[in-house]
Amino acid sequence: MRTPALLALFILLFPRLFGAGNLAGFDWRLRYGDDESWATAEPDPHTWAPVNIGISWERQNLFNGRTAWLRSDVTVPATLQTTGLRLELMLQAERVTAFVNGREIAPTASAGASMTIDVPSDAIRWGAVNRLALRVEGHAWTGGSSIDTVRLISRAPDAAPLDLEVRLQPADHVFRLEEAVSFEIAVPASVDLSTDVDLHTTVISDFHQTLHTERATIEAGTSARAVRTSLGRMAPGFYQVIVQAAQGDAQAQRVFWFAVEPTAIVCSLNPEPDLDAYWRTAKAELAAVPPTFRVTRVPEKSTARHDVFSVEMASVDGVTLRAWYVVPVKAGRHPAVLDVPGYSAAMQPEWFMTDDDVIHLALDIRGHGRSADVLNPGFGTPGFVGHRVCEPDHYIYKGAYLDCGRALEFLRSREEVDATRIAVAGGSQGGGLTLATAALFPDWVACCAAGMPFLGDFRDHMKIRGVYRAEMQAHLDAQHGTWESVFRSMNLVDTAVLADRIRCPVLMGNGLFDDDCPPHIGFSAYNRIRAPKTYRIYPDEAHLLGARWQADSRAWLRRQLGLDAPAPEAIHEAATAAAR
Repeated sequence: MRTPALLALFILLFPRLFGAGNLAGFDWRLRYGDDESWATAEPDPHTWAPVNIGISWERQNLFNGRTAWLRSDVTVPATLQTTGLRLELMLQAERVTAFVNGREIAPTASAGASMTIDVPSDAIRWGAVNRLALRVEGHAWTGGSSIDTVRLISRAPDAAPLDLEVRLQPADHVFRLEEAVSFEIAVPASVDLSTDVDLHTTVISDFHQTLHTERATIEAGTSARAVRTSLGRMAPGFYQVIVQAAQGDAQAQRVFWFAVEPTAIVCSLNPEPDLDAYWRTAKAELAAVPPTFRVTRVPEKSTARHDVFSVEMASVDGVTLRAWYVVPVKAGRHPAVLDVPGYSAAMQPEWFMTDDDVIHLALDIRGHGRSADVLNPGFGTPGFVGHRVCEPDHYIYKGAYLDCGRALEFLRSREEVDATRIAVAGGSQGGGLTLATAALFPDWVACCAAGMPFLGDFRDHMKIRGVYRAEMQAHLDAQHGTWESVFRSMNLVDTAVLADRIRCPVLMGNGLFDDDCPPHIGFSAYNRIRAPKTYRIYPDEAHLLGARWQADSRAWLRRQLGLDAPAPEAIHEAATAAAR
């Protein structure tokens, strides 16, 4: 699905702006460890990595969760001594401590709290270089959306802070293959142009390759406040753009992404020659385990509109699966949705009480929520994703996929379920489970909605998300295994490998800022689906797509299940997808 190109030029006021008179800038240095002398010592370029404030740490292949120090050298104009300086600070971390020229200047902030600090005048070297340092403890996972803010500004009100606008068409940031890629960077009318604004634009592929750099100046007094960047036709893929602006001592930055014909992306498939035999054997293992379904009504979780039941069922490896079964009190046979969990999620029945005419089975796969009593590797390192990854016949996702098949069996066994209208839905790991379930049990799934799906195109995933290789190496070290065995396991569960077995309509959603499940890996699977399919791209969203995806996927599922009339755009999407 694409937003029509005939829309008027869309002016994007991205939330990822960290400028407006900022002296501190965005290009810092980072070092892991903890030594207070680092607040003043000269940084060794071999031990201090470059980091951009305003881009997620994951995207920059930096590890979260440990203590780190940030350093930046800042020139402070002597003219600001009359007004003084203020430090505005907010990092998504457990604790942050600020230092200026080695002096701690404020109480420690905690739990992502914002701080506004009036910097003591005697801590500043006026008209000279100052060293700003931050001790950051437990920087948090963001999924790609950086909310970190560090601004060193005058205490005097700034009537016209430096600001930037990005003008980009189409609105979903997806260019067709035959289109020339271009965008404009503009300084809004509120900014005083009595001095020049210098722009530096960098375009980077999702594989971290710098493809284009460009410098431009918006001259003082000009009426032309915009600069156009023209990139011509580009290869299919996803691209990050960083625009930095400087006006005197003030700095600003914008970060955004665009895509070029993602449906033309070709993944690096490595299917195992015994793939079919592997899954035939696995499904036979499941069939040999009696399901022993047990259903218990839970009055305290039921409502006037829904009865809630706790379900237990047996799966392979001696695992008892547990799920919440949410059934409308409205009489009759209803369509059903098998809801599968994101990584580490424990399902809750209240998440699935929106519809009065759809049954939901919210499944805790093995190792998750209420199904973690027999097998519970946790979610650290090696954790769930690394559990027996060096043993392809026992890798945990083999069992997880079979868990989803067992849950489908349960739904098909229920008189109140219309077995011809069973959908599967989930996000992140749940998106991968959704695609795998539709691929491995195609006769039982009527449609599926996969948000930011995981477990696709493993080799490219490790190249795009640099921290993923280090995580997998930790799993490997814990098991004394080999990369050869890891790749074999992944090739057997890879959703891109399995995707051509899907026969039902598919909806996929992706955020362009997603660092955990980059859209490339989703489209690696999507592009191999031969059934009717459509996608949504959310250009400003990170890994957790939020309310828009929830609304879009729910509406799409309801149309597919025959509960609501198809919208005109849905009819167009289905026709387009079927024609491919």
